[in-house]
Amino acid sequence: MNNNNDGEKRQELRLSAQETLFVEVDSGDKDSSTQIIISNSVDISANGMQVVIDRPLLVGSIHRLCLQLGDPEQRLYLTALIAWSRALIDDEGFAVGMQVLESQGTDVLQWKEWIAERCALGDDS
Repeated sequence: MNNNNDGEKRQELRLSAQETLFVEVDSGDKDSSTQIIISNSVDISANGMQVVIDRPLLVGSIHRLCLQLGDPEQRLYLTALIAWSRALIDDEGFAVGMQVLESQGTDVLQWKEWIAERCALGDDS
């Protein structure tokens, strides 16, 4: 099954969100330390998020993330698979789709609870 329309693959509710995200990436050099990319989320869902960053990320690669939430103020440590990455038309970076993975040692349960709370708040408006 090959479906190139991202919109048809999404089955969960998506929320607009401007949260700060720190993405850990390999520098590509064995002697160098890990680099951190700082970005902002564009939208989020229970299973992932779309972010805008200054460089493309390899589709299929897995990265550690730290999501800095503003309200309530907290940090969530997650692991995500890069689902897609494409250049923005205005040359202001790359849009990247990340699938949050359920892995031990991460805050994936808190992530899902936070998303559920955001969805409940959205229902009131």
